[in-house]
Amino acid sequence: MARLEEGAMEPSFRDIENGFVMNWYIPEREQGYWKTVPFIVGMDSAMGVGRDATTLVAIDPVSLKTLFTWGSNEANITRVTEMVFQLMLKYPKMVLVPEAKASGISIIHGLCCLLEEKNISPFTRIYNEIVQNKDDKTYD
Repeated sequence: MARLEEGAMEPSFRDIENGFVMNWYIPEREQGYWKTVPFIVGMDSAMGVGRDATTLVAIDPVSLKTLFTWGSNEANITRVTEMVFQLMLKYPKMVLVPEAKASGISIIHGLCCLLEEKNISPFTRIYNEIVQNKDDKTYD
């Protein structure tokens, strides 16, 4: 536990995206760079009650360095979906790895609709087993 506590750090800066506060762990001047290179965002979704929160963690796939974190226990799944969608537009190389259960399924469905409206294939922006394991006969 001591090693975990040693690695804890305060955000370099905070940014507001669609009314939600993002905690960034890179220098603010590097934020634009991430619009041009791939990075991964893991999402743990929640029903938005009590201490249970939907969270995002963005990492650099090369260094595994944390880029940003976000969390909210807001129950409005539509607002969360819109915020994630706006992030996906702002960072065109971002790949989302969502938890596909409970409210996560609603968020995934909403993102698919929003991405398709912009002529963006959800299969290129949201991790999914069908594309990633295309040779697996389970999906035939």
